[in-house]
Amino acid sequence: MLTIKEFLQQKLDLKQKKLHKELKHKLWHAMKLERAIEVLESGVMIPYTSHRFWKDGILRHDKHPEYESSNWMHGWSFTRTPQYAAGWSQIVFEFDKEKVLEDFKIKPICWGATIKRPPKIGDIKRETEEFILSGGIKESTEYYKEIVKKLDEEYDQIIDQEKRSPEQEIRLKEISDYNWIDEWRKPVGKEMDIKSKCTGIYISERHLDLLQEYKPEMLKKIMEHPLYKGFLKKKPEEIPENIGIFVKNKNNKTIEKLNENKKPPEMKKKNLRIPKI
Repeated sequence: MLTIKEFLQQKLDLKQKKLHKELKHKLWHAMKLERAIEVLESGVMIPYTSHRFWKDGILRHDKHPEYESSNWMHGWSFTRTPQYAAGWSQIVFEFDKEKVLEDFKIKPICWGATIKRPPKIGDIKRETEEFILSGGIKESTEYYKEIVKKLDEEYDQIIDQEKRSPEQEIRLKEISDYNWIDEWRKPVGKEMDIKSKCTGIYISERHLDLLQEYKPEMLKKIMEHPLYKGFLKKKPEEIPENIGIFVKNKNNKTIEKLNENKKPPEMKKKNLRIPKI
């Protein structure tokens, strides 16, 4: 009978399976090993990720006076590039885009316009992503802070009374236990079914040694799963060192920031700045 390490090595020694040729129909999502096992065992992905949006459709930068008035849409951050996903976390899920679209809307997002300061090398928040909408939305953080303010006033009114009823004592505890951050963080919207949407799972090659050494039992669960297809390499030539090469202008067009070494002499510095909204 094979030991765990022998089993893992046998799996890894197999020729890497080739990816689907038509990547345009695929979306990729990476997560840590522990989380991946939870998802595979439960069969669903829960929409924990949230992104800002404004009901008037205007995308505001982080220095705008109305920035904190944004609502929040929930869902999942996906990418069209498997190598990017492989560089992001340990286990990469492959999804059929057409299957996802049967139950969810997909919103391409480039967050460069929300950061007023100039782009920095490796600025992950400037990634252009495919955001899958769960359908759940939340009010602004200001909304929740206003709730806290009103609860504090109610709490003071009850405390100031000489005698309090049992119902009031219960209410005091409810107010004390309320945490607006916990409330705001709760996932909302539909869950995503793995069985009908996911077409494969991969292990990121850059994490293989670490996972084999310290988490062989958990890694074995991934390798024995019917959706397991092999491992993904993160090729340096396919992943730019400066992740934030994309910025978005106010006309909703995405333009590429050229590499400093290839920048033509006639290009003016102001062309690389993120325009004001």
